[in-house]
Amino acid sequence: MAPQMTITLDLTPEVYDWLGKMPGRKPYEKVATENLAGEKLDATEVEKAQAEQTTQNAKTPAPTAAPKVSLSDVRAEALRLSKAGRSADLSRMFAKYGAKKISAIAEADYPALLEDLKAVT
Repeated sequence: MAPQMTITLDLTPEVYDWLGKMPGRKPYEKVATENLAGEKLDATEVEKAQAEQTTQNAKTPAPTAAPKVSLSDVRAEALRLSKAGRSADLSRMFAKYGAKKISAIAEADYPALLEDLKAVT
């Protein structure tokens, strides 16, 4: 077994920054060293908690931002359909979103509208 050392630090912002720069650590990542009753955990329990936290962090997917759909994106797809003679389909799509023309459709509906327009073949 490798030799072990215990270090006690005052957890100031500078120390947090220093700890965050250590290999394999994230800035401000806290690891429990006491249980809920306030009893100190031994080194193996701390290592187990660290491993569980790392596993849990790995399982949590990072949020991905949906690509922003602009009015020009929607207009381009609508123009494609219009040129293909699908004006009736366009009118039906606009009505689905409570509008008679593309500029009256809410910006929040652009992603769904674009998908609907692309689905028209």
